[in-house]
Amino acid sequence: MCPPAMRSWTRLWRRLARLLGVLVAIGTTGGCSGGGEAWPVDHPGPKVVASFAPLYCFALNVAGEDAVVRPLMTTSGPHHFNPTDKDARLLRQADLFLINGLGLEGDRPEKLRQASSNTRLQVVDVSSRIPPSMLCEGSCCHHEEGAEEEEHSHEHGHDPHVWLSPEYAIWQVEVIRDALIERDPAHAETYRRRAQEYITRL
Repeated sequence: MCPPAMRSWTRLWRRLARLLGVLVAIGTTGGCSGGGEAWPVDHPGPKVVASFAPLYCFALNVAGEDAVVRPLMTTSGPHHFNPTDKDARLLRQADLFLINGLGLEGDRPEKLRQASSNTRLQVVDVSSRIPPSMLCEGSCCHHEEGAEEEEHSHEHGHDPHVWLSPEYAIWQVEVIRDALIERDPAHAETYRRRAQEYITRL
């Protein structure tokens, strides 16, 4: 069953999405700033790409100094994102590619995976553990780029903006934690500790 809190957040999504776009543009989303494109050559930990700002923030808090996390979408949100060769190059050396799933990114993750030619890249759907019976149904409504007052709606089957609910965000953080542990078991305890510390703040 879709929780009332999630329904309330969904009604506020349009306003929050605009704010998020501003925060992404200035690189200060939730204090999770940084993330240059180049991968450090002297870091042995997992290389992680998060599809957009909230997942980047989740991953950064779990990874700490044991993994390197880079955001994919830095100048636009998932509704207006157009992948480039630069994005494929970023994924070429990555180990994990974190996506929201639920149709939010469309077919872009698979196209980018193929374009990267990275056969060891693992695409992680961080919403995969949310029970379908708890997802909200409905369409997504947002402004088209360059059309300030014009809106566009489309169906996802389920509302994909699940990170707006703390309950669902916890599931996403746990999926990120477990993906990092699977890739880097030597730092399992620190990933678990950071994930738990972050979950208590959600």
